[in-house]
Amino acid sequence: MKKTFKKFNTFLVLLACSTLSMVLTSCKKENFDAGTDSSGTTSSTVKEIVIPNNDSKLIVSVSPIDMSTFQDIEATIRMNGEILTGLGTWTAPSLTPMTLYFTAEASGYYTGEKIFTTPALSSGELVYIPIVIGMREQNSTDPIIIDDPEEYWVCDTIMEKPNELKEILEAVKQSAVPITISMTAQAPKDRKLENRNNFEEAVSCITWDEPIIDYTKMFPPESKGTIEETTVKNVKDKLYAWAENYSEFKTYDAVLTDLTLPENTIDIDVQVISCIRCFTGSVYTDIDVDGKPKTFGIDRAALREVHYNRFRIFVKTDEHTHEFSGGSGQP
Repeated sequence: MKKTFKKFNTFLVLLACSTLSMVLTSCKKENFDAGTDSSGTTSSTVKEIVIPNNDSKLIVSVSPIDMSTFQDIEATIRMNGEILTGLGTWTAPSLTPMTLYFTAEASGYYTGEKIFTTPALSSGELVYIPIVIGMREQNSTDPIIIDDPEEYWVCDTIMEKPNELKEILEAVKQSAVPITISMTAQAPKDRKLENRNNFEEAVSCITWDEPIIDYTKMFPPESKGTIEETTVKNVKDKLYAWAENYSEFKTYDAVLTDLTLPENTIDIDVQVISCIRCFTGSVYTDIDVDGKPKTFGIDRAALREVHYNRFRIFVKTDEHTHEFSGGSGQP
């Protein structure tokens, strides 16, 4: 989707989308930062972008990632055949659509490709486009996941008590002045498979004749005979193992720091709000048959992926409730 900004400093916020965001609401000034482990966000330094003569500017950022782990890869990026280092940028009074062909090459991975057509830009418009290139490890045993374009978003909310609640309240009781504390809250991350039982029913129907099964038709699954050649069984076992691993969201401990608590605090609640992308994806895996790869898999499996977590901390006293809020993850 094209996003246009007339005030160019606003763009700095977009470029820094991987950094922590923070909103504070309270009866008095209170500070709260949400830290994460290595699976959370990273921060980057952003320089101010100046567009001369009110020109239009297009910026393209390319990120190669491992299709199984979703981690960044050190890769050689080419754009229309030329090596691309850093951001691709264009500045002109106006810009017409361009078709850009990207490739990513890295040791131990198959070459990744992506074709993208840029939007037209008029004077004074600034557009930033992130391009993600999924790369498959050559010796990977994990299935490939290819996303379908249809998607929707939901937010799940969970209320929990901090694990350190007893210790925190004890520390507050022993202090005659406000104290600053840190605590942890569990937050979801990564992907999960919806309707795992239906996915496994669909896998059970894979045969040599039907190597790709449409998951959406498995409600309930149709009764089909299966051919239990060793290679097909290996494929099924691999897909079953993948479904087992992605049957639930994984979690991480977000470190919530610099919370200033009144000396008369009597209770604390933590609200975890997760922004989740719901989509369908085709889950494929390959085996070698007579020296040639043969693809088996499930088409249009229902998946969910956590993109962002927000935290709201409610600190109760005898008189009223203080509220802290902050976030971490991928906006």
